[in-house]
Amino acid sequence: MRTTLFAVALLLAPNFANSQRILEVTNGSWDHPNLSVETYKNFVVSGFTETNPATGLLTPTFKISSIAGAPLNTYYVDYPDSVFLMDFTIREATNTIILTGMTSSLASGTPYKMIIAEVDLPTGAPVQSSLEYTFNGNSMVPHQIICSESTAQVTVVGTEILGTVTSSNYATIPKYGFVLGVDLNNFNTILYPPIEMDLPAASIWDYDMLENITEVPGSGYFISGSCNAPGSGEQNLITVGTDYAGNVTFSNIVDNTNSRFAGSSVMYNAPLGVVYLLANNSVIHQFQIAICDPFTGIFLTPWTRHQMTPYPIGGGVDQNGFRLQQSKNNTIVVGGYLSAPFGALPQQLTPFQISMRDNLAFLAAKVYQSGNNSPLSPSYYEENGNSVFINTPDMIVYNRHSDRTYLVNQNTVNGGFDLNVSSLLKASKCEKLVPVTTVTTNPIIVGSGNFNPLPMYTAAYPSNNPARPIQEIILCQSISPTLAASYPAPTLSPNPANDLLNVTLDEEETIQDVVIYDLKGNRVLSQKANQRTMNEMGISVGKLDQGAYILEITTKEGTMHRERFVKQ
Repeated sequence: MRTTLFAVALLLAPNFANSQRILEVTNGSWDHPNLSVETYKNFVVSGFTETNPATGLLTPTFKISSIAGAPLNTYYVDYPDSVFLMDFTIREATNTIILTGMTSSLASGTPYKMIIAEVDLPTGAPVQSSLEYTFNGNSMVPHQIICSESTAQVTVVGTEILGTVTSSNYATIPKYGFVLGVDLNNFNTILYPPIEMDLPAASIWDYDMLENITEVPGSGYFISGSCNAPGSGEQNLITVGTDYAGNVTFSNIVDNTNSRFAGSSVMYNAPLGVVYLLANNSVIHQFQIAICDPFTGIFLTPWTRHQMTPYPIGGGVDQNGFRLQQSKNNTIVVGGYLSAPFGALPQQLTPFQISMRDNLAFLAAKVYQSGNNSPLSPSYYEENGNSVFINTPDMIVYNRHSDRTYLVNQNTVNGGFDLNVSSLLKASKCEKLVPVTTVTTNPIIVGSGNFNPLPMYTAAYPSNNPARPIQEIILCQSISPTLAASYPAPTLSPNPANDLLNVTLDEEETIQDVVIYDLKGNRVLSQKANQRTMNEMGISVGKLDQGAYILEITTKEGTMHRERFVKQ
């Protein structure tokens, strides 16, 4: 099965165009949705929580698609209790999924128990026995999981809750962020004493969480979360560094709002050797992004906000960023939601994508069709992300093979979730480009964190992974390559040409390949773009006979140019 699915994905990879929106009909529980998406080679993997009709229990569910969005397989990861998927990562060395989730809480107040498991990516077959982790009867809520092949380590960051969180006590119940490292090949082996963060404050808020993690190769991990500022009782951002042995190397409490400030995503940028830090600021209702030193957490840039001007940010609409991604050309992409009350937007949760250069300069912003009309509560307690209960969703992923982003969002109107296949800079009929206003502010580091060892215990937790039917509907049809009448004509120089013909497109287009035909329609030369090619390419035509030719250029945006040139 694994070989077959990989072969199908590779065959389907070239056969898609600019963008599409695909609805997967589910019987999921939208009280506790946690859509996440990852990609590996020519696979796109969507993870969510759904009720298995055979058992009536909520269970982690995975759908495997090609990069064109075509479904390949889907399956449940069933447990003897209801379990919510919180996050997952793909272990590329073994073609497996490592997932984390938590058991549901009963009316009696049973704590949430954290689960870590590993399954085969294409088929869902169990690879490692699932294990549950708990501490002194408290709820253990995982937020993000990553694996490091170089250190054979799986690391989870999350929140320990003193008792059980509910929709009525989530704001006041004490919470402590934790870091857990286990052996990559034996989840029962805890590699170092887990640590927890506690910053007590004078007010009711004791709202400490560790939410996001990225590996800094050769050093350890860069983590972000939320915490109380020293003495103020207010919620602020925290950044934390740990080495591979679990030792805290730095911690910084960041505050320039004096209010609730949530960590959303962190990402190590290898070409530049820096960390990108994304956070949501609830005072200005806007996400902020900055670049940090990976070893100290010191800010290397101010906070940058790219605020979409057509929407009343702070006047009814929150612009929440939830995940960072990085393209092969080092474009930085943020995926998030515009969240709004009734009447402010057609859908109350509207996904967006903003692309930036690696220096955070703006490139493009667009909003997606949504189909989400779930009622919002002030805390987002039962919404996608941004709460003490639901993990900040990994809602967007970038695939190097397709040079596309894949964004998932719930669709309560149609009863399922959408997978949006999209380009980095162009909008299809599924999307709408919007202008932004860019603002920068200076961050302020006001203190450091407090960390203590956390005893944690494991127990086996059996699973059964049955197949799941696929119910898929195309909501926004793919756009096939068409003549690019809306773009400026390519520049061919020199024309006539002797040896080298230089092709230049509009700066918003990216060359995928070129084909040269003679005037009888015979293909005489073809050349694919390499990874460094953007909107310019040189083509050697020295071996062609003298005469006129047609040059056909296909772009990664799904358009096609045809131009005439002369070979001298």
